[in-house]
Amino acid sequence: MGTPRDPPQRHRPGNLRERLAPGRDPGRDAAAVNPMRRAGKMEELQNLAAFLMSDGCDFLTGQTIAVDGGACLVNGGSFNELFAWTDADWEKARAAIKAQNEKDKRERSV
Repeated sequence: MGTPRDPPQRHRPGNLRERLAPGRDPGRDAAAVNPMRRAGKMEELQNLAAFLMSDGCDFLTGQTIAVDGGACLVNGGSFNELFAWTDADWEKARAAIKAQNEKDKRERSV
């Protein structure tokens, strides 16, 4: 819990990475479903983070700010596309996540 000087804030990034969608083009997929017709840029998330840490944000408290180009307003969030995934898509995602987790563990143990 934040203090009056350090209020809790949350941000909810939209489609910025391809971690759960191996073999897919996140930019193309985002353009197909996002009102802004593109994927988010890391700089946009960084700009929000800088604002939330600035003195100009003192009066903003307890908010969740969606950085998703309006996707949550139009199609209910970032995960609706998962309804269309096939069993093969899910297997690819599981394999990619497992491989990334194993890589992360190896790098931490060095």
